[in-house]
Amino acid sequence: MDITLSFSREVEFLYVGNTVFISSIENSDFSQLSAILLWLKEVEVSKRYATTPAAGTIREMFKEHEEPSVSSEPDAPEAAPPTCTGSSLDSSQRQAVALALRDRPLTVIHGPPGTGKTTTVVEVIMQHVKRAQRVLVCAPSNKAVDNVLEGVWKQTMKADCELDTDHVIRLGQLERINKDLRDFSLDAQLEKYFEKKEKEKKRTNLLLYRPYQREELVENAKVVLSTLTSVRSVCEDTSPFDLLVIDECGQATEAACWLAIPLAKKVMLVGDPCQLPPTILSQEAASRGLAVSLMERQMKLHGEGIVHMLDTQYRMHAMIQEWSSKNLYGGRLKAAPTVAGRLLTQLPSVQSTSQTQPTLMLVDTAGCRLLESQDAKTKSYCNKGEANLVVCHVSSLVKAGVSTESIGVITPYKHQVGLIAGRLREANLNVEVNSVDGFQGREKEAILLSLVRSNPRRQVGFVGDRRRLNVAVTRARRHLYVVCDTSTVCQDRTIRSLVSHLRRNGELRETSGKLCPHGKACQVVEDDDDVDDLAFRLGATNLRRTWKPRKPRY
Repeated sequence: MDITLSFSREVEFLYVGNTVFISSIENSDFSQLSAILLWLKEVEVSKRYATTPAAGTIREMFKEHEEPSVSSEPDAPEAAPPTCTGSSLDSSQRQAVALALRDRPLTVIHGPPGTGKTTTVVEVIMQHVKRAQRVLVCAPSNKAVDNVLEGVWKQTMKADCELDTDHVIRLGQLERINKDLRDFSLDAQLEKYFEKKEKEKKRTNLLLYRPYQREELVENAKVVLSTLTSVRSVCEDTSPFDLLVIDECGQATEAACWLAIPLAKKVMLVGDPCQLPPTILSQEAASRGLAVSLMERQMKLHGEGIVHMLDTQYRMHAMIQEWSSKNLYGGRLKAAPTVAGRLLTQLPSVQSTSQTQPTLMLVDTAGCRLLESQDAKTKSYCNKGEANLVVCHVSSLVKAGVSTESIGVITPYKHQVGLIAGRLREANLNVEVNSVDGFQGREKEAILLSLVRSNPRRQVGFVGDRRRLNVAVTRARRHLYVVCDTSTVCQDRTIRSLVSHLRRNGELRETSGKLCPHGKACQVVEDDDDVDDLAFRLGATNLRRTWKPRKPRY
């Protein structure tokens, strides 16, 4: 009989004969963060009296150089450019790898959407392994950690790889690790170790010292991966790593990053502060600086000296990425030739229609009384009219041959997520609908974006957050469809710039009014319930008759 146990916190197992002792590791996130910040306040980092291998990193991060010449000294040139294990790396990615190999305590790699950030991180890891150096990889989420681990795993399967799977360890609770990657978990590696020793008739004694074997395995590992909040429970007493990589650093609080920084001699921060920030529930804490990530602070503190931006993206059509490039990345982000002109109609079995041909589509509901509504309990917003338009466009894409797996719907409010998801189910359309946060790190061939807000007060709320809007737009590979009330949302400067971009470069359509039950364009129908039923009765073709192109306003 098999018994599966699930724990809400990290636990340790001690095997003694046929008995298993389970003990909780009493080390909450709050107590860890409090302790590490106190340590940071008191630690000695001067060159003469430094008590931590991370002393140089700490001095760099707070610009506490004892001698002005230290920070201005040129780096010793590489004997030869590194031979990358990934031959497909572009020049920007190779520059990032070379920067990370310098003997400097801090490096920052800025990776905008689709620029191959994970590919670059994996290359940096493999280059350090080739130099017989140990690497610690951390991230704020299990998903981000597993993403890097998957890339490392693919490298280990190459015939000429110097890293074998026995020297790669994933820390953390087993149930939170991707099922395909659980063979890398510390528990799985321990079982391999015990099986090997059992053949040597040493298992009985080893079981009494399982905690010590955990540390021994980590000590001998070449690459260790963990979330930021789990890393100290195992790695605190091991010898320092040569390199710490903090991936998705822009989404981690600075305090969480300091849990891992003391464990390594040098640090590489990787991420994009122009995408989702750390999640901070306390407005007071956010206003006092907790919402500013370590990566963002270091980029402002040091500028271009330690920062390298990956400048070529391999995800989006050039017109989709152009808005983000100009408004968030100083115009430096460019599309790779292989993706710059990609279209929905180039996908297998997709027909060329008025819905699938455009790369950018803007549907303007201004003046159509498709107003928002607010849930009395959750205070979240929805917009029934926009939901209907989204469902109709999804239907038209599917009818044209676009697979449901290739389509995603993004909207900023949970109430709208539920509304659209429900109506798609009623229409037998199995399409993913999620918030901006739910789509971070994801991509689809076609993205439909409903901005929801439409009110006489012209209030936009958090919809205008430039980082969230950047994430939403850059999930699309070939087709971006945006439905909104421009008279409301264009009160926000960021959204206004996006609408202006869509008007200049995309297909412009507006609703000239709601539809009567006969499917003809007519005067505005006052009863919202009538309109709610129309999208399913009429379908996208009839609804499209009420749209017409018009000249840009902005």
